[in-house]
Formats: sequence, C-alpha cells, structure tokens
Amino acid sequence: MRVIISPAKKMNVDTDSFPVSGLPRFLPQAGQILKAMRAMPPGELQKLWKCNDAIAKLNVERLRHMDLRQGLTPAVLSYEGIQYQYMAPGVMEAEQLAYLQEHVRILSGFYGVLRPFDGVTPYRLEMQAGLPVEGFRNLYAFWGGRLAEALAAGLPCISTDCPCGGPEFLIDSGRNGILVPVGDTRALSEAMLRLLSDEELAKRLGREAFQIRKDLAPHVIYGKWEAFLKE
Repeated sequence: MRVIISPAKKMNVDTDSFPVSGLPRFLPQAGQILKAMRAMPPGELQKLWKCNDAIAKLNVERLRHMDLRQGLTPAVLSYEGIQYQYMAPGVMEAEQLAYLQEHVRILSGFYGVLRPFDGVTPYRLEMQAGLPVEGFRNLYAFWGGRLAEALAAGLPCISTDCPCGGPEFLIDSGRNGILVPVGDTRALSEAMLRLLSDEELAKRLGREAFQIRKDLAPHVIYGKWEAFLKE
C-alpha cells in the first residue's frame, strides 16, 4: 500500500529531531524550478504565489539563499498541514518510522515526489501555479508522467484529493486507488484500515494501478497527440 498526501504551504526548519535519510529523487528538476523562480522579479513572484507582501518578502529571501543540499529538514517534519500534525512522527518508534518511509509519498509542485525523510528546505509553490520551466508552460507539463510512478509501481494508492487536480487525473477512486478529502483524517484512516484488512481489494487496486504504464506509454501519448493535431 502507498499513501499519497499533499504538502502544506506553511513549512518549518527542524534539523535536530531526526536526520534526513537522503535527497529527493527529482532534485535536479527542483533545481531547474529554483532557477526559473530566481529569474523572476519580486512582483511576478508575488503574483505566482498569490500572497500578501510579508509572505512574498519572506519567500523572496528564501529563494535568494536557498540551498537544496544543506541545512535540510525531513519532509514529514517540515510541512505543517493537519495530516502531518496527526501523523505525529515525533512519538513514533523505529518500526513505525520505517513503515512511514516505505509507504507514504508526498506530492510536491517543487520537489515532485518525496519520501517522508527526504531532506527539504522551505519553499512556496503550488502544483497549479502557472510557472514556465525549461520550455514547459506550467508545472503539470513539466512534471509530466514522473508523478505517475507511484501508481506505475503496481501498489494500491491512497491520495488526498488536493485542489491541484493531479491525483484526480491519475486515480479513479475505487478502481486503481482511493481518493479522500483533503484534511479529512478520519477518511484517510478508514481508507488505510480498509486496505490493510482487505487483501483482495489491495491486490485488485494494485493490479489496476499498474495499468497506468500502458495508459501513459510513449506510443499511446504520441498517438493521442497525432490524432489531436490531425483534427
């Protein structure tokens, strides 16, 4: 089972409670996004972030001094959203922390896909932000099929149905995974218990999730583009 959760806008720095286990898988791509944002004037960044002057000033300073490889906080401790508060990794034992690292993934507009103990630095960027990167018109186009890898691994997935729309695009709830409302900790807990207690359901969702490899295979995507261009 794999649980996919959304990040949070508010982030902390905590380099003492737990060590990071490694760097994010898509760190080079995060570096490209960082470069694109650093090239923008403060006024344009504020429009991108849709925030007030104080928050804009804070995040412009963060961009200026951001280091993606040093002074990092485990992702699960950095984000302040309600789902992270209810997880309470600070009171977990070693076995529980290992389970968290294996089964939870965080879908991030800046980092792509994160494991709970990947090292991150505070940033502000939502997946739906209209940020052009490396010739792509927005983050959806930039990340493309990379964020489908959790499903392509053939594991049953639970995801928060975040407003960015990414999980909804990949998951047909009840067929190849389960979507739960953002911030609904009871629904998330019930979905997890449902998969843990129903082995056949978990296997069926995993088999269906594996089919996304076929849906997103290059020849299928090329065929769709070809048909679109011919219309």
